[in-house]
Amino acid sequence: MSIRLNTIFKNSSIGILQNVFNIIVSIFVNGYIAGQLGTGEYGKFIFAFAFPQVFSVIADFGLQGYYIKKITGHKEATRTYMGEMVLLRIGLSVVAVLLAVGALAATGHPEDTKKAVLIGVLSVLIAQTLITNAWTVFQAHEEFKYIAVSNILSRVVIALFSIGVLKLGGGMLAVTCVYATGYVIQVVYCFYILIKEKWTPVFSVTRGDIAGIFKEALPFSLFGIFSFLALSIDKTMLSLMSGDDSLGIYNAASSLCTNSFMISIAVANAVFPTLVQSFRQNSMGDFSRKMQIILKWMLLLGMPLALIITFYGYDIILFIYRNESYKPSVVVLQILIWMLPIDLVSRILRYALIAVNREHSVTVYYGCGLALNVLLNFILIPQYSYVGAAYAAISTQVFLLAVQGILYFRSLKMGISLPYLRIVLGNATLLGALWLWSAKVYWMAGIVMSIGFFAVQMMALGVVNRQDFASILVRNDEKLI
Repeated sequence: MSIRLNTIFKNSSIGILQNVFNIIVSIFVNGYIAGQLGTGEYGKFIFAFAFPQVFSVIADFGLQGYYIKKITGHKEATRTYMGEMVLLRIGLSVVAVLLAVGALAATGHPEDTKKAVLIGVLSVLIAQTLITNAWTVFQAHEEFKYIAVSNILSRVVIALFSIGVLKLGGGMLAVTCVYATGYVIQVVYCFYILIKEKWTPVFSVTRGDIAGIFKEALPFSLFGIFSFLALSIDKTMLSLMSGDDSLGIYNAASSLCTNSFMISIAVANAVFPTLVQSFRQNSMGDFSRKMQIILKWMLLLGMPLALIITFYGYDIILFIYRNESYKPSVVVLQILIWMLPIDLVSRILRYALIAVNREHSVTVYYGCGLALNVLLNFILIPQYSYVGAAYAAISTQVFLLAVQGILYFRSLKMGISLPYLRIVLGNATLLGALWLWSAKVYWMAGIVMSIGFFAVQMMALGVVNRQDFASILVRNDEKLI
């Protein structure tokens, strides 16, 4: 059976490039909007779309992850599953909207803020639900190009219209409406693709089905809640226990590391459908070979990047923030960047476990990881401030990697054969090279030299060979092994 690395590579690349495009556009557009609106009005605008995100967990309840797995394993039932998902998620979205509107009414925000938030609520909890329903089908069918096009189309429209509206004298509400228009454009495009590919929903869900669906989706829902909390718990605790200055120093580094996770997210999303198919077809040899190939590339990508950024952390921080007050962020970056190789491996293991129906265990361990992170922050932040928060974060990632690795080997009863010694040797040699030239070569040139040096090493040591490159270019119907 084909490993189909071509499809994985293509979809991973689409996901990474789309995220890079989104980040670049967002930096420039948000910067322009912030400058034109001023801090007060810009704060209202951000709040308009941040507030409904709190209720988005209710609107999803883990159904997106649940149906990605279901549709991937049963593509012939796509329209039926789509019908179930639309009905259930729209129902949950209505509940989430009512809760959000009720909570908004209880606040003392001014009328223009409430209007903006109402627009944000409808965009995030209704339009975004319709969009992600379509994305679920696209991902399950490995058509990531449709997700990318919908995102890029929306971003371009938002960028152009936001600038135009502000130049014409529009204010915060006008920009909020522009962003809402971006959501509507995505809905229209996604609906068009669903019709074109004949994936429109068939509504046949019964009351008896609902309880079973929610029971199976519960682990995905809890995992979503834990993930949502994990994104903010360290920053919240740091702010409360060490002050806003410490939070600013920490966030300057952690935001860079969080953006780097788009690599592991894109690869894991691309790998997941193929793993589900292998497990469903009881082709565990194919499953194992896929895991070995992907994990090798994750190590080859993550470890040298972490090393390089560790050495050039000072230059990177000062280049991005251009302010000496952010120098303490360098040590935070040098700690947190090692979450990248850990997350690259850990996330693939996590998706593999979900593919073999171990999502309950994954959720339990992730919840334990979140509890461990809270405990470590309580212990380390009072004494070490932002550095303590960084050590708590990476310790949690190490814990999750360890437990997921153990669970993977116990569940699948198979090992992973990788050229560990040669990869370690290559990174050790890279470490020596960085030690020699990091202080003598301009940092951007040093990064390029380091990447090239490591790549040549891996080819010379036979870790990467012609077979690997051919597997990326081979057609899906050709066999690699």
